Amino acid sequence: MSDLGGKNGENGNEDGASSKGTPLPKGATIPFDYSKLTIPSHNFVSVPSGRAPQFDGTHYAAWKHKMKLHLISLHPSIWKVVCTGLDVPHDDMELTSEQVQLIHRNAQASNAILSALSPEEFNKVDGLEEAKEIWDTLQLAPEGSPAVREAKIELLEGRLGRFVMDEKETPQEMTNHFVALWSRDFSMHLV
Repeated sequence: MSDLGGKNGENGNEDGASSKGTPLPKGATIPFDYSKLTIPSHNFVSVPSGRAPQFDGTHYAAWKHKMKLHLISLHPSIWKVVCTGLDVPHDDMELTSEQVQLIHRNAQASNAILSALSPEEFNKVDGLEEAKEIWDTLQLAPEGSPAVREAKIELLEGRLGRFVMDEKETPQEMTNHFVALWSRDFSMHLV
């Protein structure tokens, strides 16, 4: 039996040895008291969030969702700059610390998005530096303008509104039929 069962984890130390100096068995855990960890609620702890999801021009909706979550995982304000854009003067005026922070967040968002693109997709946004511009440009090809997107949604709603279960279908077959209809329209970028 390992030495880890002590009161409040008193027998385990930082280097993986017990308080008696004997090494802990492989796979043993060292207790950690998270209640002693003090992090102000307004700060975010940076953790490695892995590599950004790659986009090669296919499965845009899935990539869009994954990239949004990736950017939020880096910091919520990075996603916010993608949504709201960059509003700082472009001349030689003195920048405030908030504007400098916004420029930095924009660079982080732009870098994450651009690094995730295949060469073909990168060519569509080459030369753009504002994260919102890059995001909106990538969105236009598969989703179209807001008016086109609305028309596509109405078309899909109509198809789903006419969907009925065939008398000969089992519930599982009906579900498969429904999923196939949804997947076909979704993969054709109707939404």
